[in-house]
Amino acid sequence: MLIYAFLVILLLRPSWGLWGAFSVIGAVLAFAAAASQGLTPTEAAFVALIQGVIFCGLGALIVFLRLKFGKGRSRQDNEVDAELARIRTEAAARENEPPPA
Repeated sequence: MLIYAFLVILLLRPSWGLWGAFSVIGAVLAFAAAASQGLTPTEAAFVALIQGVIFCGLGALIVFLRLKFGKGRSRQDNEVDAELARIRTEAAARENEPPPA
């Protein structure tokens, strides 16, 4: 069950590449854990398959939702953009002024 700690990393840094790598690592670890408990290779593969499907489903859901809804612009980003627009407007107004005589 320790492989589900990888889901925390996906929650903090959602990436399809990490999801794929963690899925492979999770399947290998699940197979190794099942095989170390004295299960036959077929049973260990079945346990790893079940763990892999659960992990892949949860991981894909986390990555999809975080990438879809977690990248919204914050209020601070909007304030910074408004300030930059104001500065650009002032600079353009100064450039269009006639030079002092």
